[in-house]
Order: sequence, then structure tokens, then C-alpha cells
Amino acid sequence: MKKIQKLSFFLFATLLLVACGDARFDRIPGRYQDLMPTDLIGDYEFKGKDFKSVQTDSLQITVTPGEIQFKTPSKNTVWNIHQNFHLFSLNQYHVLGTADKTIKGLWNLTVIEVTAAGLKVYPVSENKLETGLETTLMKYLPVKDLLLQHDPIMAVPSSADGSMVPLAEGAGAADMVRYYSMNDEQFMQYIDRELVGKEYFFLKKVVRTKETKAKENKDLKKGK
Repeated sequence: MKKIQKLSFFLFATLLLVACGDARFDRIPGRYQDLMPTDLIGDYEFKGKDFKSVQTDSLQITVTPGEIQFKTPSKNTVWNIHQNFHLFSLNQYHVLGTADKTIKGLWNLTVIEVTAAGLKVYPVSENKLETGLETTLMKYLPVKDLLLQHDPIMAVPSSADGSMVPLAEGAGAADMVRYYSMNDEQFMQYIDRELVGKEYFFLKKVVRTKETKAKENKDLKKGK
């Protein structure tokens, strides 16, 4: 097991919510969550070495039923469920999805594993195998190509049942974008065999007293 520690807190926030992993999928696997599940709600802390200095960065993360808050001494960022990301539950894991920046209707994913000590966060990336151009994901999910200029629209999960409109196909420019056709059972195998126990970001669960929260708020105000 390898815990990733050398990462600035702003880069971590980007990886978790803006980019997730760099692999693209036609949908988010699992069961749609209207609010953040209770096992994710709480306060967490990420500490790691900043690439630009020898200092240890500290990022405070608070998960509430409707949002995720990122707090540093100099900046606060809030991400709202359904607006900045969607969350699905797949067996014992949670899958956080953000809309791909290049192609609407495709998703970038991060898998979250809940432990007693905190959260293990696994961005789902295009990891190429040592032999050939095949990626690890290709061992589990079908690959499809989409014309880059084509702008497919997939509806966000509905508040009623979380269903999605199938990805549209169409003609366009010759440039292609690769994405994976999601299958929940196969993706679960990918998680168990390729993600869990490998590289991850660890968010330590913290219990904050009233005194601790008051001090943090004071520190945040000083940083503004």
C-alpha cells in the first residue's frame, strides 16, 4: 500500500473534485445519492509536502449532507452536490463523479473507501500497461471513441430515480476522444483488483471540539 503525501492542498482539491481521474466514462456506476451518505459526513484533514516548499501543507475538509468544504489558512472553497459533482454508492465504496471538461456527457471518477481512521481516495486514471498501448481499465471495460467536435448531452441524475439519458452519437471532426462504457460489476472488479491497496490520498478523520473550531475560524480570518 502506498499513501500519497507529496501534494499541495490546492492540487489535491483539483484532483478530487475538478479533474478526478483522467479517464472518461459514459456514466457513474452504482446507486445515485441525493445527499452525501452519513458515513462520509464529518471533518477530515490532509497533510502532505508541498511541491514548491519544504513546508507541510494542511487542508481541512468538512463533508456535510449537501456540500464539501475545503479550508486552508488563506482560502475557503465550497463544492455543492449535484452542482459541482455527483455521488453514487457501489457496494462498500462511494464513487464521486465530475463532468468532463472536454466532452459534455462524459464523467471523470474518484473512488472513496471509508475506514475507521478516515477516507482513502483513489482517482481513476488512464494507467497504461508496460506491454503495448493497452490501459489497465481496458482489461475490465469496453472502449469507445467519440468525435471530438461532437457535443453530446447527457442529463444529470434526476431527483426522482437518478436515471441518465443515454450518451448520443453523431458525426463530426476526425479527432477522437476515448471513453469507457461503464459496467457496474466489471468496474467493481477493477476497484478490488487495481485500486484498493494501491496508491491513494488519505484524509484523516478528526474530532473537533468547540475550542478547536473557534481557533480554526480565528486562523482563517487572519489569513483573509
